[in-house]
Amino acid sequence: MTDLPVTPALEEIPDGEPDRIEATVDLTLRRLLARYDGRAIRRGVHPKDHGCVTATFTVADPLPETLRVGVFTTPGQVFDAFIRFSNADVDPEKADSAVEDDGVAHGSRGMAVKVLGVTGEPLVTSNLTTKYGPLNQDFLMVNQPVFAFANVEDYEALSQILLDHADDPSGFFARLGDPDPAISGRARVTGAIVKRIAAAAFQPAPASPLDNSYFGAAPFLFGEGRAMRFRARPVAPDADAAADFADPGYLRAGLRRRLSAAAGQDIVFEFQVQVRDAASLSTALPDLIENACNDWPDIPFETVARIAIPPQDADPDTPERRALCENLIFSPWNGLAAHRPLGGINRLRRLVYEISARIRKPSGTCPFSAPTPTG
Repeated sequence: MTDLPVTPALEEIPDGEPDRIEATVDLTLRRLLARYDGRAIRRGVHPKDHGCVTATFTVADPLPETLRVGVFTTPGQVFDAFIRFSNADVDPEKADSAVEDDGVAHGSRGMAVKVLGVTGEPLVTSNLTTKYGPLNQDFLMVNQPVFAFANVEDYEALSQILLDHADDPSGFFARLGDPDPAISGRARVTGAIVKRIAAAAFQPAPASPLDNSYFGAAPFLFGEGRAMRFRARPVAPDADAAADFADPGYLRAGLRRRLSAAAGQDIVFEFQVQVRDAASLSTALPDLIENACNDWPDIPFETVARIAIPPQDADPDTPERRALCENLIFSPWNGLAAHRPLGGINRLRRLVYEISARIRKPSGTCPFSAPTPTG
């Protein structure tokens, strides 16, 4: 991490964090090797995809001068993009939602957007995602506004428990009894977030991946001296469709249904940002930047781009499209320096995503020099 600058006005790195990150990366590698045990290794999280689609990412026009940063510098500029929808659970064979005696237990979902062919100062030049081809900007999102784990210390503890207990995270909540009130307090917050995810309390469970909002769930740089949080919000979600929870792959089926039912029309998300300057964050960095369990409810979202998913030339369910979806590499650290990830969880994600990508042995032929998406 020594090759990346830290912004003192926007980050407050705890003592010992680099060692914790190194330990967590090692635990992640060991956990992947144990989980797949000689089989082809999948992503550390979000290994199950619901489908990948081509899209366009169009910068808003008009756009206030204050929001013309990084990818959003030129109003009206159109980029091609890939989008991968996914389930966060570490088991790629697990049902999209678990049907249990006392109801349906949901999980976290993902929407990863790869904006192709952006220009500007690269964030990282030594990782897998930049050495194969043109510069792209990745925006990784989940369908709740915060992460369930606050910081690197908590994620290191989780990673050790997952390794020791075959991916069962329940031991993490032994921290509820920790005599350190900071540790036990964070564990209580994590438990509340996990319960809200399982109960679809952040937003209703969708019948397809196209019918939820998705959030960056952590802060990112927004040009010099400012930070942002971002989300993608569907313009016309299908609120009347019922999810078929009896189908373990109902979200993939729902994606295909929604694409077919669009009748030749684009399916649109608004890409929106919340922006704060360093002065408004100066006395609250531990809460607003370094704790990924907290959001910014007092800051309005502003639309800076439009994501449009057109009718697809390729069926998302073909073997070729599934192979593309598996080969895609996403990282919050893939993109422009103007959108550098901030906070401990994001600093951890740089090396964790890198080791996950390396051990998967991607071909490098896609999507880094991928053909321009059609459709």
